[in-house]
Amino acid sequence: MSLLGKSGRKTLSAKNSPDGLRIAVPQTMPDPLSTTIVLTFRGTPEVEQVVLTQSADGTILLPAEEARLHGSQLRFESGEHRNSIGFWLNPEEWVDWEFKVVKAGAYKLIAEVAATGASSFQLTLGDQVLKGQAPVTGDYGKFQTVDLGTSEIKAPGIISLAVRPVKGEWSPINLKAIRLVPVR
Repeated sequence: MSLLGKSGRKTLSAKNSPDGLRIAVPQTMPDPLSTTIVLTFRGTPEVEQVVLTQSADGTILLPAEEARLHGSQLRFESGEHRNSIGFWLNPEEWVDWEFKVVKAGAYKLIAEVAATGASSFQLTLGDQVLKGQAPVTGDYGKFQTVDLGTSEIKAPGIISLAVRPVKGEWSPINLKAIRLVPVR
């Protein structure tokens, strides 16, 4: 592993960490216009997909732009008063996130939702199911937070959280984010 600049190569040090390979680079680069890090591998490198991870305070943020969308109509909408999952017209469609939990425990689940009509959705976290009621905000760009209750994450690791419409109680919503806040 080396740093390639106009003055030649400089060897870099690296070490494995729980978050992946960490490469130590100098404070200032040798060439301000073009400095390249050269990685040389023996064999094929193993590349892991980056997953969302807890912040230092234990909070887990699942933003709309990181959701996996399951359906053909719903989509991520960007822009002022959006940055949310919208066009969620079909109650058969749903979203989920995969994320890494470092510290197990109890978490308060909070959703940021906008809706023009009453709507119910369910949130599945492992084997636990919580039901949420979207507030009628009057506009798909006017978001309110909804407390969905508390859930227990029993062990650290990669976890999945899904949001699905409650059939028969569904009206379109825009979903900006789900936040898991540790209960202390």
